[in-house]
Amino acid sequence: MKEYIIAINRDPKETIPREYFDNLFKTNKNWKNTTNTVHGDFFFTINDKNYYDTLNEIGIYFNEKIHKNYLTNKSNIFHFFKKEATDIYEKYMVYHTDIDTNNIDKYKDLFDEKKRYILRPTWEFARRGIKIFNNFDKFKDYMTYITKKNSHRQNIELNKYVLSEFIENQLLFKNRYFNFRVFFIVSLINGIYRAYTIQPFIIHPAEKEISNSNSYDLESNISSSELTNDMTELEEEIGKQKTMILINQMKDIMGQILNLIKKHKILKNYENNKNTYEIFGIDFISDSDLKIKLIEFNHKPGLNEYTDDTYKKLVHTIIDSTINKLYEKKYRIKINKKYIDRIHSYKKFTYLIKSEYFPEKFIDKIFKKRGNWHKVTDDELQNYDEIDFVYIDGLNYLKKEYFSLKSNLKNTVDDDKRSIGFKNNLMKNLEKIPEASKFLMKQYEIDLLNVNNDKEYLQYINSLFEKNKIYIFKPVTGMGGSDIKVFENFNNCEKYINEIIEKYSKMWKNKEPMKQKNRFWVLQEYIQNPLLINKDNKKYKFHIRHFFIYQSDPHPKYYKKIGKVALAEKPYINGNWDDPKIHDTHFHNFDKYLFTTEDTNIPPDQIELINSQIDEFYKILIKIIDAKCYPENKNCFELAGVDFMITDKLELKILEINFGIGLSDNLTQNKKELFEGIIDLIVDDYFPPLRKHKNKSSELFIMI
Repeated sequence: MKEYIIAINRDPKETIPREYFDNLFKTNKNWKNTTNTVHGDFFFTINDKNYYDTLNEIGIYFNEKIHKNYLTNKSNIFHFFKKEATDIYEKYMVYHTDIDTNNIDKYKDLFDEKKRYILRPTWEFARRGIKIFNNFDKFKDYMTYITKKNSHRQNIELNKYVLSEFIENQLLFKNRYFNFRVFFIVSLINGIYRAYTIQPFIIHPAEKEISNSNSYDLESNISSSELTNDMTELEEEIGKQKTMILINQMKDIMGQILNLIKKHKILKNYENNKNTYEIFGIDFISDSDLKIKLIEFNHKPGLNEYTDDTYKKLVHTIIDSTINKLYEKKYRIKINKKYIDRIHSYKKFTYLIKSEYFPEKFIDKIFKKRGNWHKVTDDELQNYDEIDFVYIDGLNYLKKEYFSLKSNLKNTVDDDKRSIGFKNNLMKNLEKIPEASKFLMKQYEIDLLNVNNDKEYLQYINSLFEKNKIYIFKPVTGMGGSDIKVFENFNNCEKYINEIIEKYSKMWKNKEPMKQKNRFWVLQEYIQNPLLINKDNKKYKFHIRHFFIYQSDPHPKYYKKIGKVALAEKPYINGNWDDPKIHDTHFHNFDKYLFTTEDTNIPPDQIELINSQIDEFYKILIKIIDAKCYPENKNCFELAGVDFMITDKLELKILEINFGIGLSDNLTQNKKELFEGIIDLIVDDYFPPLRKHKNKSSELFIMI
């Protein structure tokens, strides 16, 4: 049998009423109430010093000195965060200064008629001792008066004040100023820190609506702890999305505070308590731009005048964070989990992935292993101004609600990727680098709008055809082999050009090149002596697909070490140019996919020679692209598919590079390696995982 002590000998309104504990403990017959002042298995009190020396397995924390030195003194909290948590100080705190009562004139330059300041005594709570000023003379007169009045006090702490800026553009609730009161429960059980809060948060509005005529009236300018509203009422007024933005900021602050509590051991097993916990009260306000500000951190939160629902949630949270984390199953008490919201001491990153190629369960498993990620669903999108990591592919790329999302990291770079992603630009830019010439086939740009407007342009195209050479005709923005044709003479090419003009020319009136489908083409010399793969004693044409991960400078770029093979459907014949089954290469035509000796029967020394050329090519490639991020993304990268062919002389030739690559083949291992590589090499670099889960996929990539 375990014993619990609930010591409430002062005004019951100052604490959680005893019956809320009793009602919960009654649900487990292995617990009983006791008034024993020697030992308890669980102990709760507010300011009942008769029990401070009780030896407890779990007891509430009392070390006021440590609290005041760090967090709960209105002055020290600002200095503490400025030194130890600059993110909180710079982002979430208002201007603040301690008052030197011996030199009041030093604050004169702060004041003007447009700006108000709040004066607070550091030792008081609620609204006691608070004054509002926007005039230095009145401020000086009051400080002279109050300093003289309190001069008899021997405790100098009682003569300390802070002056903080009054936030004029506050978010209003029912046309009143208000603050959020958040209960922050921290426990230290078996050496492990945990923190929780209860939802929904509480709102304390001012007693009166705002009024220009009452600039100094506390009843209309300062919230009242005697008035309590549920945050769901605010949600009804401003909407769910804005409410979640506010909640996420407050939880971020609490997570950082928990880090500080751990670092400085602000909460520790005090004196006779083997395990401990405490309830803090944190006060926040928001400006009209939904930017949260931390106002106070109280280690003696006022627990009076709250609803039955609030008391019940507090007790459930206290029990779950202490008893249910320490004792074996038979002593645990059944609580309602929906009351409890866990606060993490690390930042929990957010991700949104809309992929046609990577399975959702596989993605979620990767992020779950890292331990500090939250998946954002479509229903939650409206709750976030920005998402940490966004990945979109396939048709999702065309959906504005995903493409335009603000993110910390997204898998899309700006339009400069066209410098290598458009077939005409790729060759034109590579031609500028002398050492790239060996990787290129002769190529010409063709604008079919010129053919449509000037039939003599056809004669120019005719002049490009050389005797005994074969040409491949490809749309600049095409992918997946669509609309590609192979010609051995101009006549067949001319016929095809006329078909394209008839089908697409109406679209060429649009001024955006990406919407002028099949206007721009390249005529490229065709490789008639390709290296072939022996399969079932027959030789087939193939090309190699490499995967290239681009990040803007100065971030590293990578390519996947081993490419995969796309094979023609029929054995190779140097002829029959109009038969796509001989000359078109596809991934689904080959049951093995790696460009290795084991899968292709190409000797290892030849594989090594080809791979060395591939590495040389990538070092040239990154010189001709300088893509950055779109404005809505702080950081970015993009995955591209790079296609090579090999001649029978083992010469590497670049075919094209596609950023909108499809991964619709069923090569699940390749998809797994690709996505895990992206997460390991790119995402983990920006968002360090709580639990590092290094896998072998990242070792399959080479940094360029």
